[in-house]
Amino acid sequence: MKRSLFTVLYISLLFSLFSQTAGNTVINSLVRQNASSASALNPSSASATTASATTDSALASSFENYEFSAQIAMTDANYQVTAGDVYLLSFSAGGNAVSYPMIVDTSYKIRVANLAVLDVKGKTFPLLKKQVEEIVMRNYPMSGVQFVLQKPSVFFVTISGEVTKTVEKRCWSLTRLSSILEDCFTNYSSNRRIEIKSSDGSVHTYDLFMAERFGDLSQDPYLRPGDIVSIPRFSRKVTINGDIERPGTYDLLEGENLKKLIEFYGNGVIETADLSRIELFRLIDNDSKDNLGKIIYLTSEDIEKDLPLFMFDTVTVSSYRDLNNVAFIEGAIKVSADINLEASNQVPVKISEGLRYSSFVRQNKSLFSEVSDLQNAYIIRGDQKIQINLIP
Repeated sequence: MKRSLFTVLYISLLFSLFSQTAGNTVINSLVRQNASSASALNPSSASATTASATTDSALASSFENYEFSAQIAMTDANYQVTAGDVYLLSFSAGGNAVSYPMIVDTSYKIRVANLAVLDVKGKTFPLLKKQVEEIVMRNYPMSGVQFVLQKPSVFFVTISGEVTKTVEKRCWSLTRLSSILEDCFTNYSSNRRIEIKSSDGSVHTYDLFMAERFGDLSQDPYLRPGDIVSIPRFSRKVTINGDIERPGTYDLLEGENLKKLIEFYGNGVIETADLSRIELFRLIDNDSKDNLGKIIYLTSEDIEKDLPLFMFDTVTVSSYRDLNNVAFIEGAIKVSADINLEASNQVPVKISEGLRYSSFVRQNKSLFSEVSDLQNAYIIRGDQKIQINLIP
């Protein structure tokens, strides 16, 4: 029993060493091919032949410290098998350790030793690993099969459209769209409605705002070989600031206006917002040149009506904190003839020092209606509640 166990351990150790040596041989061969190709493309470069050994060493080191890690790929369930991947299959057959390098080409067909041919297009590494190991185990039980990714593929993706210049970016199977665009945008680029044309001709549209704001990774896809990314120009950029949760400049989609800007993009107003004093600065008016550079005063009614917004509009939600010498009237009051506020709603009213309550009531009599109980009104001053009869 001990002898059998020793034999198994010896075979396993031998098999492991053989697999590592075979894998390194495959990679070194690929490195030399790359170096040879580089020399062939640059015949005029000085000492191309005599420097080949140094080039091999430098390239090998580059491969070993490559930013696209096989270890990361094998621990990520999303890693998709890609043309250019180098895999290594190792197992024991009849007591002999054997190892097969497997390089994925553009046909996405790979041979599993002499046992099967698999179509790996669209498959993830975990799925491929499971299939390969099952095939080997059916033919060679107890063979100690190992299937690993030696080197992940590197490919190029083209970025064009509203960009500083059309470029190709180096990617791998775990590169997301957002990670390659940072230095490509112009002042007019949009991160909405980005199109990706795949190598099969299909076109899909993505919204990076939704990915960045809400973590919707379906809008920030992994890139694939042959992808062409097209960046659009923005259609309407508007700014919102003031007493808002998320002030900023936003690229609105078609049909989105004031209500969407405040409630969705701005994430709503904060507690001190004064919706009776919203200012809209309109730099460009699509309907009239007379309104260029004009300030338009809005209220909460305009929010509910979803006032249309134009390019470069700036919306400012004012704050109660901006008001000096102000009192608030709340309760059963009205803002206009057709809007009655019978709940506890505040309306700010400017006052002057020394103003008597009788004068205050006369100045603001338009706020009171037939449901206003002036006889039982009261003043809240700090922690005090003072009863007052406002009937003249």
